[in-house]
Amino acid sequence: MKKSKRISALIAAVLMTVTVFTSAVPAYADTFYCGSYKVTTGFTATKTSGICQTYSDYTCEYVIAMVFGQEVDKSGQRLKLVGDESTGENAKRSGFASIKLQSTNAVKFESVVSTHIAKIKGIENYKTIPRSF
Repeated sequence: MKKSKRISALIAAVLMTVTVFTSAVPAYADTFYCGSYKVTTGFTATKTSGICQTYSDYTCEYVIAMVFGQEVDKSGQRLKLVGDESTGENAKRSGFASIKLQSTNAVKFESVVSTHIAKIKGIENYKTIPRSF
């Protein structure tokens, strides 16, 4: 894993922890099922960043967390779609997917969306969580 990816994951973990305990930034959690197997999602988004994770108590054939954000400039012109993905195979957790503003002219994300996918014992399902600003 690249050093920048590790630092990004650490920042994402800290932000998610702070969010859960202080409610400073809205955090979203939801569940979906692969058959009778419960899968949980975690998602935090601001105007300048977004992080998410997918996890289950059961070992998944694969478990994926993806986050995407649409950058805009100060006049509202769409600039760039930014995204990240984290995947776990034969795992219970996807790891963190995180994004932050990348374009020099970008002032915020217009919207941030997380998608969570899991496959357990041959059954695949997903959940998408949108957030607009």
